[in-house]
Amino acid sequence: MTEKFDQTRAMAEGWCVMWSDSRGQFEIQRDDEQPTFARDDDALAHVAKAAAAGSDYHREALALCLPEPTTPPRRRQFNIRMDDRLAAAIQRAAKRNRRSMSDYVRGVLERATAEA
Repeated sequence: MTEKFDQTRAMAEGWCVMWSDSRGQFEIQRDDEQPTFARDDDALAHVAKAAAAGSDYHREALALCLPEPTTPPRRRQFNIRMDDRLAAAIQRAAKRNRRSMSDYVRGVLERATAEA
């Protein structure tokens, strides 16, 4: 994990950033020691909502969990405004597609950039 990301605040909110060996990247997960979130996707939705509301801390956590793009060569910036209804809709769509919320959102963004 990067030295500058402080897990203390995340854990106080009931989530954490953990390395996933199976996926080869960092992931946002619920803190199993706290009852704040029932599932990892709930913790991810919380972080995404806080990031969309302007929290630099939560944006940094999301940035740690997204792999560096290899294509296209130039970076695109996405500004996503997320309210409770959007977060719930993304969770339902991810569940229907049997994917994690982060994988589902990443796939949607990749398809959108490929079509642009």
